[in-house]
Amino acid sequence: MGNQPPIPIESRVSKEGEPDGPDGGPPGTGTSSGRVVHEPGGWPRLAAVVAVVGLVVAGVLWALLDDDDPSLARDQEQAEPPTQSDPQAETRREFAEAMLRFGDVRSFSYRGSVHADPARPFGAGPSGTGDLTVEGAVQLDAALAREVTADTQGRAEETLMSGTTVWTRSAAGTGGLDAAPWAVHPGTIEATGMLDMQVLARLLGTAGDPRGEAADAAGRRVIRATLPTRDDGQGNLLPLGGADVLLSLDDAGNVAHVIVTWPPHEAQLVVDVEISGHNQPQDIAPPDRGPAALRRTVPIEALEAEGVPPRELGRVPPGWRLTGAWVMRNVTPRAECPALTLFYRDPTAPSGDYLLLQQSPQRCGVRTDAAGEPQPLVVGSFEGSFVQSSNETVGALFDGTTAILFQTDLPAEAVTALLASLRPFDPNADPAS
Repeated sequence: MGNQPPIPIESRVSKEGEPDGPDGGPPGTGTSSGRVVHEPGGWPRLAAVVAVVGLVVAGVLWALLDDDDPSLARDQEQAEPPTQSDPQAETRREFAEAMLRFGDVRSFSYRGSVHADPARPFGAGPSGTGDLTVEGAVQLDAALAREVTADTQGRAEETLMSGTTVWTRSAAGTGGLDAAPWAVHPGTIEATGMLDMQVLARLLGTAGDPRGEAADAAGRRVIRATLPTRDDGQGNLLPLGGADVLLSLDDAGNVAHVIVTWPPHEAQLVVDVEISGHNQPQDIAPPDRGPAALRRTVPIEALEAEGVPPRELGRVPPGWRLTGAWVMRNVTPRAECPALTLFYRDPTAPSGDYLLLQQSPQRCGVRTDAAGEPQPLVVGSFEGSFVQSSNETVGALFDGTTAILFQTDLPAEAVTALLASLRPFDPNADPAS
């Protein structure tokens, strides 16, 4: 293995004074390690599997860089008491604090109503338009979401999303959904640009221009804001640009009710939902058996065509399941290369307890953002290294053909034992136990 060509390992943070090798990787030709660099906040990497999230992140970046954006003044306002000459200072402070709290929310449930015109449907299924009642839950960390909608005739549809994959099932009423079979939606989230509560939750973090409003019917503090209208510089518009947002805050300053109207006049979409269960367990898991099982949705042919035999865990910790599996490009240093992402976790946990595996051709390298001293690791025919911090273990393994990037909140000893169970990925196999 020592004669293999250099493996590009791309990182966003490096040690001061440490030279980089070709293709952004470390110097030398060994495939057994390569620098794995870490920085806080690994979860947004998973969110990036949904194309719209990249635009949302860009919107947040604009807000931080724009001299005219109110977010630049929020830190100053937190240190300065409101004055009679600035009656909205207290509103901006409360809004900034509420947005910071909501940014820390990784899971929640919601219930309410949606009005959606055909020009701006909400969700993936055919019942995503009209006047609907909605109920659902979101796991932002794991890119999981579940929603049940019912139209004015009582007809119900359930939508489940995992990463870029969407399932739907329908029934004459909500009581018949459990017996209805799941079907895989023909389009992925990234291909359809689908809008749902998972995306809307991320969009809320880009809102600005807060203004105080009268209390709502429950007597809660209400703040009005606006979603940005700019694009990402490449012609991609942020969804719901210019939408009007009403946020009701509970006594602790948490977002408890959201009304989004787009556009503000002659609205094509109105989402009016109560939000609860902040960071509480939400039981969301894609089907793991039958014709629509998650593992059967994975186009492993894309890796096999590159000479890469995809692998999966043969065993997982108690309560864990495979909750995400998709193939994407543009996630390795060589953008044209396909990569298979497998995401394992306990679907009933609010956050934490997860393992992400990303497999791609070794020549494509891996992209990491972990910092620390790498430790050597050998698992079967694979050699590599890992970095362990107080809350995360990140590493990469290579066998001359395949590169496997792994990220988990398990300690190194535990993840090593799980990686030792790697087996060929079989879409028709029973789930790992």
